[in-house]
Amino acid sequence: MVKTINMVKTINGEEPFQVLSTAFAVHADVEFTLQYSADGKNFTDWSEATPQGETCVVNNFANGMYFKLKNNTGDATITY
Repeated sequence: MVKTINMVKTINGEEPFQVLSTAFAVHADVEFTLQYSADGKNFTDWSEATPQGETCVVNNFANGMYFKLKNNTGDATITY
């Protein structure tokens, strides 16, 4: 039997967050651009803007990287 434990966190606005995994999904009710960082201070766009209400799935990155949602104005759900 395989037991899977998912972590779910809620972030607000452009608050930086760390993911202790190599894949995650993020959902926000507004359009946002996912950004990544090695140090939590200097961020680079990961992708084009994710449309309002859509879920962005992210794979193949270093465990422990920092992310933030540029232009996010509310709560967003991160699942990994």
